[in-house]
Amino acid sequence: MLGKLIKHDFKSTSKVMIPISFAFVAITLLGVLFLGTKLMQREELLPLTITLLVAYILTLVTLTMVTQIYLIVHFYRNMFSAQGYLTFTLPSSPQKIFHSKMLVGCAWMLLISVLSVVSALVLIGVASGFENISSIIQEICSMELFTAGDLDAHFSASLTDVMGYTSGQLVLLTVILTLVSIYYNISIGFGSVTIGQLYAKHKVVGAVLVYVGFYLLMQILSTITIFFICLRPVLDILATPEGELEGMAFIQMMRSIYQPMFPSMILTQLGAGILCHIASILIVNKKVNLD
Repeated sequence: MLGKLIKHDFKSTSKVMIPISFAFVAITLLGVLFLGTKLMQREELLPLTITLLVAYILTLVTLTMVTQIYLIVHFYRNMFSAQGYLTFTLPSSPQKIFHSKMLVGCAWMLLISVLSVVSALVLIGVASGFENISSIIQEICSMELFTAGDLDAHFSASLTDVMGYTSGQLVLLTVILTLVSIYYNISIGFGSVTIGQLYAKHKVVGAVLVYVGFYLLMQILSTITIFFICLRPVLDILATPEGELEGMAFIQMMRSIYQPMFPSMILTQLGAGILCHIASILIVNKKVNLD
């Protein structure tokens, strides 16, 4: 039955999600056409190029946000509006109904994330050559963040030196963080709606307040986590005599701050997502208010 529910949810959401997906393709094609005109090589058109690049990035961000908002609104309408009477007459448990919508929501968000990455890689490939994409990524990871002119120290440090990961590990951690963030965002959104519907007369307001509460709580937890991660390195820096903090000693201190960032972000978002997921299941199984 779960498979049938997923198929139905895909069919229902595809009416909006397919046009959004085609929008990514259209934007990419426009970018390819623009890059094909060689306008970027003309110095006098540099302001136009920068404006178009900013517009491109903002468009991708906007489409991603619209996707997430649509999936949350669709979840609310299917589960807790008048449509919920039909939804809960299906020969399936509320838990399976919730999981079908959760899986479909994550799948659409994953598709949007993949389309965003592919779009960026295509434009980079057209501008610099597809064979150079891997070398460009390696150059970004190995670019110097600190040089001899910085900090009055005769050394240089790359992004991989500071982060404490190789370029391959950074890419892998970014992929893992993206997957966890997709689950986290959908789980928090659906969880906010599920908890918000407990306010029988103000479901939408309740959902918004719960979401804002979750957001503020996550910001507080992230700040506390970063504080404890950075506390010891900062204390070490303050305790180091002036003039001795250079070279590898400085790099090691920077690495001790930044290296735990990826794992802490992944674990924090995964934990929050799981908690919201469990809370949603418990509420859907026991208490549902329909319009």
